[in-house]
Amino acid sequence: MNISSPWKTIAFTTTIFLLGGIAGAAISFGLARHISPRPPFIHDMSQHLQTRLETKLELTPEQLEKVQPAIAKVSADMQALHTETMKRGSKVMDDFYATITNALTTEQLQKLEELKKARPDFPPHGSHPHAHRSTTNAAPQRPTP
Repeated sequence: MNISSPWKTIAFTTTIFLLGGIAGAAISFGLARHISPRPPFIHDMSQHLQTRLETKLELTPEQLEKVQPAIAKVSADMQALHTETMKRGSKVMDDFYATITNALTTEQLQKLEELKKARPDFPPHGSHPHAHRSTTNAAPQRPTP
């Protein structure tokens, strides 16, 4: 029996494992660059803020009940701010495209139209509720024990 055979098997298996890990990390990194984070929705923000206040400030149930309207308001205000910002950003891009059209050839104008169509649209910039998310303005209710 050859003693080096088990060591070769271990080395070979370890090498394959490490190469698989490196390949997986490279693929994950490549995919992660193309996924943009989404802004939080009103319910997500309300839930996060309420949980943070509950844990960090150790709010009593009575205090939590008093601050829930403020949580709902700040969440709605942040959503409105996001919607306004998206509208402004879209207008900036539209103005930019209008400015450069004079310098482009007919072929380039066609390609520009393709770029415009490929640009993500947020119709009408965040005002549509997302079917898979709650969009309530109310702060989440504390579960009863």
